[in-house]
Amino acid sequence: MRSSATSASERVAFVPALRADAGWWADLMTAVEPSDPWDAEGLAHEWEFEDRDEYVRRWILEAGGRRVGVAEIQHSHWERTPERYVYVNAYLWPGRGREGLLAGAFEGLEARARAQQAQTLQAVARADDRPRIAFLEGRGYRKDRLGRVWELDLVANRSRLLELAGPARARMRAAGIELLTLDRWDDPDAYRRLYDLDTAATSDIPSTETFVPHEFENWKLWFTKPGLHRDRFWIALKEGRLLGLSLLLYPARGHVNTDFTGVARDARGRGVARALKLETLVQAMSLGVATVRTENDGENAPILHLNQEFGYREVPGWLQFVRRVRRSNARSRPVS
Repeated sequence: MRSSATSASERVAFVPALRADAGWWADLMTAVEPSDPWDAEGLAHEWEFEDRDEYVRRWILEAGGRRVGVAEIQHSHWERTPERYVYVNAYLWPGRGREGLLAGAFEGLEARARAQQAQTLQAVARADDRPRIAFLEGRGYRKDRLGRVWELDLVANRSRLLELAGPARARMRAAGIELLTLDRWDDPDAYRRLYDLDTAATSDIPSTETFVPHEFENWKLWFTKPGLHRDRFWIALKEGRLLGLSLLLYPARGHVNTDFTGVARDARGRGVARALKLETLVQAMSLGVATVRTENDGENAPILHLNQEFGYREVPGWLQFVRRVRRSNARSRPVS
């Protein structure tokens, strides 16, 4: 079912997106930022992962009878959190529409978010995308957080990384900590133990909203990601206890990137994250990978320090914006 947004902005139609549209969506985002290509198969999987226990709606935007952009809203189910944050996002294919179309898209999204009883809207822009930043600020959004993105040249930094890896491994051995890949870990409770560590570590990442973990059965979809390989998923064990994990994703298109690094709270400060990250990087070098990327919240000081020590250079990251929703006396009308 099509719906449209109208105002002083240009008219834009919202056509529900299907899983088959993930390829077009990924191509659009690649066209928006060619230096950071999106992988279609990985995006389709991400949609399945998100949709299991979150409220998500996605649309293809049309104007003048042709596709011009994409739009989505997303939030945790309200019974799982008292904080009513709603993520709103829309992008136009470069050259296929003017700002008026983007304004119409955001008006439609914001109306849908209000119908969902949103309290705070969230949107994003690349830190170097001045037109989009100005657009969001013009709509009343304010900068909230920065997700910093880093790139590491594995060719130029090969010697440095190998020199760092040796002492890190020796430190782990001396502490009785074993570093191995997930495919070599034979434990009947492996999923549950990984889930407990992952959710605890993720909840400690600086964030404006409170972290709402995925349900366990949905979380296990993580291991079906197209770019995830169990023999490249590193874990740290001590006397059978899981202390940490770190892995790189290897997408069909786009940058090899850190998917997650997490360490148990009582094992932090012992070099576990450092050793795990180095294992992922040394392995990537052995596989012929030339560069890797990672993203971290701008307030995550320990990981940012590691990035700098390893030789990562910062590239434009993602700014998160927020806007409080003003409630009107009029009753919200559902928007499809």
